[in-house]
Amino acid sequence: MKKRALSVLGMVVLVSGSMLFGGCTKADKTVENEPVEKKEEKQEVQEEVLALIGTEAEGEGIYKVILENKTGKEIVGVSVKDSSMSDYPGNMLPEGEVFTIDERRYLYYDSTTSDQTEDVRPEAGAEDEKLLEMQMDVQLTFADATMLVLTAFPFGDIEEGQVCLEDDVAFIQYKSLSTEEALSTKEAELAIKAAAEEAQRQAEEAAAAEAQRQAEEAAEAQRQAEAAAEAQRQAETAAAAQRQQQQKKQQAQQQQPSQQAPDNSDDGCVNDGLVY
Repeated sequence: MKKRALSVLGMVVLVSGSMLFGGCTKADKTVENEPVEKKEEKQEVQEEVLALIGTEAEGEGIYKVILENKTGKEIVGVSVKDSSMSDYPGNMLPEGEVFTIDERRYLYYDSTTSDQTEDVRPEAGAEDEKLLEMQMDVQLTFADATMLVLTAFPFGDIEEGQVCLEDDVAFIQYKSLSTEEALSTKEAELAIKAAAEEAQRQAEEAAAAEAQRQAEEAAEAQRQAEAAAEAQRQAETAAAAQRQQQQKKQQAQQQQPSQQAPDNSDDGCVNDGLVY
């Protein structure tokens, strides 16, 4: 009986120990896992740290876009001009910095710097209306001194995009915030480039035609001037010949009486010699 009691006591101690040690182990695991989970949550919420193009700001009319340089060339200048401006303002890249190949940067643009008058500006919050009223173009200057334009940059419809360069045009690829479609502005930029080239061709043809017209007019004026000069020369020659002829005639008339005088004197002498 005593041996049985000892055995039961031993089992109770063993079970209690197991529960005790098992509970600590579980508690230890929980304590170890908690910091890891919290660390992962912090990493998910942390915003990507990127260099800037423009000045960081918040508020109505401030656009913030992540751009990735996939042009294959270094970008040394970025400038934004809206349709109310006549020229592109200064470089938005910090002095001495380069937007390198495959680099990602935040582009900040403050649309409230527009030169539009108050009665043209849309009311606060009417971003879509504002985008329809003005076009914003982004000029890119590359390290080789070439410049290209991202025409009608969709500031109100883009959160992140890639800047690309193909077929001598710069364009962006992005996901539309309004339609959630993957979009590319390449075809639009090619159409704009073709239209610009056609306009340039027509302008050059018009300039060449105008130059030809002016050259023909100048040639005709020169011909008329030469003809007038020749006519003047002939008239002066004819006038000189006529004057010379008149002078000769006058000289002949002046010499005629002096030639008849001796005849008159001879006749007198003969008369004087008459015989009475």
